[in-house]
Amino acid sequence: MPAVRVDHVTKKRGDNLALDGLSFEVEQGRIFGLIGPNGAGKTTCMQLLLGMLVPDSGATEVFGEPSLEMSIGCRQRIGYLPEDEYAMEDFDFPLGEILKFRSHLFENWDWDYCKELLASMHVDESKRLYDASKGERRNAFLLLALAHRPDLLVLDDPAIGLDVKARREILGATLETARERGTTVIFTSHILQDVERIVDDVLILDHGRSRLYGKLDELCASTNLATLEDLYCSVVGEPEKGSE
Repeated sequence: MPAVRVDHVTKKRGDNLALDGLSFEVEQGRIFGLIGPNGAGKTTCMQLLLGMLVPDSGATEVFGEPSLEMSIGCRQRIGYLPEDEYAMEDFDFPLGEILKFRSHLFENWDWDYCKELLASMHVDESKRLYDASKGERRNAFLLLALAHRPDLLVLDDPAIGLDVKARREILGATLETARERGTTVIFTSHILQDVERIVDDVLILDHGRSRLYGKLDELCASTNLATLEDLYCSVVGEPEKGSE
């Protein structure tokens, strides 16, 4: 059973066709990169998977359960970081207080693991998130997504707004932790260098449609293209400015 299945999903947002017959699967334990330009439909796809939106047609599943009907047990297996961190609603509290509150929401909460994350990700649990820097907040919210040991980690543009050094440090620590546990990871990005270093599989999304999908090494071999950027340029065009 795949961790995630998206089956011929179409979704309009206003007058815009955000997704147009999109289909893909993510095998358990894989790191999957969903990439494309801004407005390609990446965030819409993540929100449909998590049951936050209703598709106009098609279906999405997580661990075999329909996204809109996920059980509490299934939801507890998911860690989520939204693109918009202001949607988290936790800015007025120190991270330590947020962790205490969330520990009551998950049956398998492990405080020893939480302490390991706090140390490895260099997060100050006493600092109110509103007072933290952009990088500190992003690290804190990533920690919150990881803290309950999810089987599926959904990261919507996890390093948005960070410089190259901060992006690499944050993604490196997060994905290393996920790989060690065999966690399935889906993350969106339009920064190709971030994706290429860490993904097993990739889907290039453009105007709501899948343009290229599969194992990254096999896609490069089958097309005689050396890098993800080459693949991207071959189907979408030049990456956006600022994606280095």
